Amino acid sequence: MRRKDLIGNDLMEGAVEIYERVIGIEASKGSKSLFPKENFRHDFQKGARLYGLADGSILIRSKDGRRLWEEFEYDIEEEK
Repeated sequence: MRRKDLIGNDLMEGAVEIYERVIGIEASKGSKSLFPKENFRHDFQKGARLYGLADGSILIRSKDGRRLWEEFEYDIEEEK
């Protein structure tokens, strides 16, 4: 899916708001991650909403279009 589709109104067509406020999510990293199978919790500030999309998937999106996460770089030394 193109980035334009992810942030455009086409994706939101037929969307139904399920939750007005998403507090956070808990997830486990995949086996190919730098942190395989570790669990993480991501808390959101006010404004994160959960939508059900026409294809049956869900979307967490900010109410005002701002980013819900901060970009960061991992500080991990490579094994030699």
